[in-house]
Amino acid sequence: MSEQCKDCGVIDGHLGGCIAWSIIGIPKPNPVIKRGDRLFDDASSTINGARQTTYGNPEDSFRMIAERWNQFLKCRYGFERELTAEDIAFMMADFKMARECNQHKRDNLVDASGYLGITDDLVAANAKVIPVNEPHPVDEVEPIK
Repeated sequence: MSEQCKDCGVIDGHLGGCIAWSIIGIPKPNPVIKRGDRLFDDASSTINGARQTTYGNPEDSFRMIAERWNQFLKCRYGFERELTAEDIAFMMADFKMARECNQHKRDNLVDASGYLGITDDLVAANAKVIPVNEPHPVDEVEPIK
């Protein structure tokens, strides 16, 4: 099976890699750098791999955390609004960003990206189409005092 050099087009003519760019002036190709890909790949591997195996489905965990935090906030402060799994995922991402403000650690960025990915999944799964002529639920929420 013949192989063609992606740099200069020579077929089966390189033993140790293409050097045409230096001998005859063919421009050396620059690798395409997609910023953030490695971070996002690591975040995806983290939330879909070992941590999911260890801790279970993150959406279920965040629903359980929301229930527990709702009870705490109600008992402690009389807080009557219900936190959702989406709220928990978003707050966990924010927690990691607060840590990052103190000291850089790549794990903070990987985890924050993973939490935001889970947030996106939860929002998409729970998306409701609100007709233009109806008030948006956010408009009905009173500010926390």
